Amino acid sequence: MRHCAFLLAVLLFFAPTAADAQNTQDLEVGFKAGGALSTFHGNTGAITRGGSLDYQRREGFHAGAFVSIPLNAVLSVRPGLTYVQKGATVNDTRAFGVDSSTPIDVQESYEFSYLQLPLLLEARLPTGRSFQSYLVLGPSVGVNVQKDIERNEEVQTEAIPESEVNPLEVGVIGGFEVGYEVRNLGTVTLGAHYDLGLNQIIPDDEAAAEKGKEAEFRNGALTLSLGYRFSL
Repeated sequence: MRHCAFLLAVLLFFAPTAADAQNTQDLEVGFKAGGALSTFHGNTGAITRGGSLDYQRREGFHAGAFVSIPLNAVLSVRPGLTYVQKGATVNDTRAFGVDSSTPIDVQESYEFSYLQLPLLLEARLPTGRSFQSYLVLGPSVGVNVQKDIERNEEVQTEAIPESEVNPLEVGVIGGFEVGYEVRNLGTVTLGAHYDLGLNQIIPDDEAAAEKGKEAEFRNGALTLSLGYRFSL
């Protein structure tokens, strides 16, 4: 959250320069696609019921579109729609349970896909005529559209039932983008964003607690994208 506060402070720092700008922004439409590296953060050990595993990054994909609506010469509001793959993988050797001391090879796969509706504040930073740079920050609401959880048969504890996965995800997205304007054709962009989930993947309810799955863990994903945006 400290990183988000810093990014917001930078956005607001550049806002007063709008009064001195000679040109105003145009309404723009953009598209982006690229890779996603995701994992879990929080109390991830709880889902093993006695073991603590090292959750590794899952490699995935994301793609989306957005509209950049100018507020002034620097700031824009950027609603969008994004498909993104999240989750984590495990390939570890641990002992499980109170009565078990024999190490077991653990192989798990948590694959989630979301349709997200981000609403970002975008700041266009001062650069050269052909080059553009942007800072973005804002909330996002996602709907789970795919969930696939697998665990190898040697592990006697039950993997998280797919029915218990939270159907909604609320998060915050922040990032940086650079672009190169192609003569009157639009701007090609490269971007890096971090998507931090704020609510638990498994809802904190009594039914989950009784089954020993009261894990407090959330999604976190780094996305790298290639994009294109143009004025209407």
